[in-house]
Amino acid sequence: MLGISTTLFSQSPTSDQRIQQRNLEIQSRQTGPSLSTGNTANGTASAGDAGINASDTGMQRPIFLKSSNLSFFGSIDNSLSRSANPLQLETDLEIKEGGGHDFTWSKTFSAGVLTNPIDINVAMLTIVAGGGWTDTSHLIDDFEALDSLSTSAYLLFMIQHESGWSYRLGSSYAMVKDPTTEQENYNEFYPNFGASKSFDLPFDLVGLVDISGGKHFSDTDALDSTDPDRKTQDNWDFAVSVGLRYQLWNVMLSPNYRYSKKVYTTDNATVSGFATKDRIDHTNTLSIGADYPLFDNVNIGANYSFEQRDSNKATKYKAWNAGANFGLSLNF
Repeated sequence: MLGISTTLFSQSPTSDQRIQQRNLEIQSRQTGPSLSTGNTANGTASAGDAGINASDTGMQRPIFLKSSNLSFFGSIDNSLSRSANPLQLETDLEIKEGGGHDFTWSKTFSAGVLTNPIDINVAMLTIVAGGGWTDTSHLIDDFEALDSLSTSAYLLFMIQHESGWSYRLGSSYAMVKDPTTEQENYNEFYPNFGASKSFDLPFDLVGLVDISGGKHFSDTDALDSTDPDRKTQDNWDFAVSVGLRYQLWNVMLSPNYRYSKKVYTTDNATVSGFATKDRIDHTNTLSIGADYPLFDNVNIGANYSFEQRDSNKATKYKAWNAGANFGLSLNF
């Protein structure tokens, strides 16, 4: 790592902070597409891009004019973002000494395949499989230790019920490695489930509700962990998000609130001095995005998010992130 000052050296990323950063990267793409959204702000192809849309008016049975039973989708995305408190420190003094701000450049390629909807009487079933690759570079020298290469894959069974609710059940795999040593630092399997619904609201607003949960089975390289089985990040998670969509001219605005709870399951282990047994994290995130279709299949966007975590056995922190992205998506 280049250019670390004496003041910042004491606040260079610990293994727990690297793990948290990896978790954030993984969580943005681990579950695959969601029926409730149609953007690729995180570089992950969504069901909306693949031609699947939730509707509160009931199930839609589309007519397909091609003989193939499969459809393919892919996307390429570049994003540049600035974050405050990237090391997820707790006090103002620690944040100031830790550098405070970081710039991140992410390059993502993702692709997948889905079946044509299968009529199962009161619902339509779609099977989706896909994966992605992301190269994340931290442009501030003091945070270069957080640079990473990550890959992910997922398989989902997605059901659109005639009531307007959409359900998903599946599993994903994600891995992060150090781009310098090419050593795998973190991986996890994530069986998960979810449900979502959209609502027509006054003033041309669309409301979105999404509920999800699952179990993270992790393998991590935390050097200061007392767990020889490397399972310190195993946890159950549960999340609820509510959001709005509003089209202003050709710009799609998408404010969103998300609450998540994580319950860690590894006994008799510590990471960075924090016990993992009975650890519970509560995270609240407020965000807003703006997406504009520049050309056919080409999109530009901007986003802002604020995150606050409370925990009984880990660092409590506040952090924000603002960025812009440029993406290309294809369906065929």
